[in-house]
Amino acid sequence: MITLCFVDLDDLKILNDTYGHSVGDIALKQVGIILREYEKRYDGFSGRYGGDEFILILRDIDDLAELHSILQELVQRFHFSVTWKDQDISIHCSIGACSWDRKASLDTLIANADKALYDVKRHGKGCYSLYLNGEQEYE
Repeated sequence: MITLCFVDLDDLKILNDTYGHSVGDIALKQVGIILREYEKRYDGFSGRYGGDEFILILRDIDDLAELHSILQELVQRFHFSVTWKDQDISIHCSIGACSWDRKASLDTLIANADKALYDVKRHGKGCYSLYLNGEQEYE
């Protein structure tokens, strides 16, 4: 199973406007560190898509249960704190994911992962949504 994930650092603009871009940069770097860990673990790829969004491609996933477990783990890992002037600032990310059915084009896969991410943002942040076989599953 191959899955494409859009990872969005929630409220980066607010973080930058409130605490400064250096705090936002620390949060972005931490997200990158976590993504690289999963990229290596699942023989995948990660990169910054733009602004506050990243792409993570996961490979070598055995089944849907393992995928849900990975996405839940990622959501937990993406809840962390950044310390600024003796203050802990809570950071979290939202994830929209789509598994490749071996038929869809890359553009379709990206569009479906983006739909899933948009849905997470509409229903609350800091969790994931999986677009699978034309339907979305939420967590």
